[in-house]
Amino acid sequence: MLTAGVGHFLASDAFERIVPTWLPFRLAIVWGSGVIEIAFALLLVLFPDHRRAVGRALAVFFVVVFPGNVYQAVMGISTVGLRTPAGRWVRVAAEPLLIAWALLSTRES
Repeated sequence: MLTAGVGHFLASDAFERIVPTWLPFRLAIVWGSGVIEIAFALLLVLFPDHRRAVGRALAVFFVVVFPGNVYQAVMGISTVGLRTPAGRWVRVAAEPLLIAWALLSTRES
C-alpha cells in the first residue's frame, strides 16, 4: 500500500487518466487516494492491535476504487504495468482477490 500510495504522487498523470472523466477534481482524487493508501500502510505498522479494523477498511477502499479499474479496462486506458486489454481485465478480475487479501491478512490469529 505504501508503494502504491507513493506512486499516486510520482505518476499522478497516469493515475489521473483512470479516474472517470465525469468526476470533478480528478487530480485531487488521485492525491487523496494516495494519502489514504499511505495511511493504510502506516496504520498497519503503527497500530498492529487494530489490524482487523484496518483490513476491513482497506477492503472497503478496494471496493470504492473498483469502478476506476473497470473504467480503465472499458476505455482501454494504458498505464504503467497495464498496457494491454488482457492486463487491464486481469486487474479487474483480481479485485476480489485484493479484497480477500485485505480481510484474510489482517484477521485475528
